[in-house]
Amino acid sequence: MIDNYNSHSLGRIWVGWDPRILNITKISETDQIIHRNACILDNNDRFRISFIYGSNDDRLRKAPWQSMCSSQHGSPWIVLGDFNVSRNVGESIEGCSRISGAMEDFNDCLQDSELDDLRFSGFLHTWCNKRSNGCISKKLDRVLVNNDWLSSLRNLK
Repeated sequence: MIDNYNSHSLGRIWVGWDPRILNITKISETDQIIHRNACILDNNDRFRISFIYGSNDDRLRKAPWQSMCSSQHGSPWIVLGDFNVSRNVGESIEGCSRISGAMEDFNDCLQDSELDDLRFSGFLHTWCNKRSNGCISKKLDRVLVNNDWLSSLRNLK
């Protein structure tokens, strides 16, 4: 199990896995993102994995975007978690009706880091404010992968 209590007093990210299946080694961590190397033990497939819990504050979210953009390219990479921002207005009901600066920053980061949404099934919206009046729901949680992930780790999709 890993967490980011060293970077945030509330330990905003907690991750557990079976060490008989996966070996995880540390790259770096901050209050909003944990970067690790991973190796699947039975076939020796290796990839980078990052876990994110983006801040509610748009300005503070720029730090994990910079961390993602500065990460090395050229190896399979998967990034998953709560990004706390949608990519476009179609991912929101009764929320923002235009692309916000936070959405632009997020999309620029994804383009620079060569990450895109992994295909999924199920509900589009992963968060709701649960208000009876003024209900807003959005897609804030996602799994992102790069082309190297799609090419070399097809069996994990």
